[in-house]
Amino acid sequence: MRTDIQNQLNMIAAVIVVLDAPASKTVWENQSPTAFTKKVRDLRKAHAAALLLGQRQTQPTTGAADDKSLIETLLEDLIIEEMGLLNSYYEDFGETADLAKVSLSPSRVRTLPNQELLSLGNNIADLAEPLTEGSPSPGAEYEITPETVARLRAAAESFEAHLGQPAGARATRKQLTHDLRVAVDALVKALENMDNLIPRFRRYPDGEAFIGAWGNARQVVALGHRFEKKPGPEAVATAAVPPADSPGV
Repeated sequence: MRTDIQNQLNMIAAVIVVLDAPASKTVWENQSPTAFTKKVRDLRKAHAAALLLGQRQTQPTTGAADDKSLIETLLEDLIIEEMGLLNSYYEDFGETADLAKVSLSPSRVRTLPNQELLSLGNNIADLAEPLTEGSPSPGAEYEITPETVARLRAAAESFEAHLGQPAGARATRKQLTHDLRVAVDALVKALENMDNLIPRFRRYPDGEAFIGAWGNARQVVALGHRFEKKPGPEAVATAAVPPADSPGV
């Protein structure tokens, strides 16, 4: 993977870590401007999809059948993992109706027909998503997170897209690199849009700390556009004092 693309993905991952911090979530989650909360959901989903593209881009791509097998195996792995987390949660809280929905064995998951596997992936994501909401979220202790849900949904979407490809289609590394570049550029643009809303959170408790953490995460790599933090009182005071060798001193 190209270094610039990897650096940008690292920056986006750092931003998501900031967003997921409990102290940060109390500042932005479902707080005005509420458009930011929706943008966070979209960011997670797009980031998960870009990571999947990155995985495919670094693997051998010999043709449609082999590529489908890789995507199918990834979807199966993510379903089995998320089902295990949900199974533990439902057992602990005695939610027997939902427990029955996540009681398939791993071997059974790996033998499902394409459409049933796709449907299961979407259903598991639907079950897990409500457990990621709130601060702290019900599923936090079980590592049922917005990231695991977004990753599962992205894998299901990738698998569904591959099912619709012509039998002779080939996913070339060049095409995957192009698709990844487009996906990462869109993520960076989405973050630049979110930058515009960040100052509005200053009015909330811990808002300044959140803004500072966001700014630091956005500075991981030089992207041409950087989130500019408002200078603190110390910076303003220092700027107001001319250096000793300035004219008139």
